[in-house]
Amino acid sequence: MDAERELREAVNRMLDSLDPVVQTYGGLDPFVIVDLIAEELDLPHETVEAAIREEASKRSIPLLPAGPQTQH
Repeated sequence: MDAERELREAVNRMLDSLDPVVQTYGGLDPFVIVDLIAEELDLPHETVEAAIREEASKRSIPLLPAGPQTQH
């Protein structure tokens, strides 16, 4: 499986599982899942965030604006 397809599938699985959160709160903070997917697939955070934003847009899921992620 190529990396882009694997990333899209991971993003869609995560968005599916977070649908109740989206329904309850009316949107999603993409940084909630960027770290999980980036670590799972060993990809840069920016690549994962872009995929999340693209897939969320297709589903009309409101996201927080793009911006640098703070390190904890």
